[in-house]
Amino acid sequence: MLIDIKQKAQVTIPKKVMDKLGLQIGDKVEIDTTDCQITITPVVIVPKDQFWFYSKRLFNELDIEMTGENLEKEMIKTGYSKEYAKKHAEAYNKFLSAQKNKNLTSW
Repeated sequence: MLIDIKQKAQVTIPKKVMDKLGLQIGDKVEIDTTDCQITITPVVIVPKDQFWFYSKRLFNELDIEMTGENLEKEMIKTGYSKEYAKKHAEAYNKFLSAQKNKNLTSW
């Protein structure tokens, strides 16, 4: 499917694609570039205080240990790029480390 790049470097996502992905006006997407490709990925913003709940639930459903490495593997399996998955796995590891430090200092 070809689309034009318009003024101010804007592109319009065709209605068929919007419908297929369940996107609506105002939704968030992430743009990533690899080699000569642009990837647009729909995202949902989860508040930091709810991230733990959602990630824990996901890992429980997958019945695997919650680690950044496992998160990265699962993301790649479901079609995310290695770079994108690695970035999120690193963020998740930082989150786990912060939670661990928070628990250690709360004694």
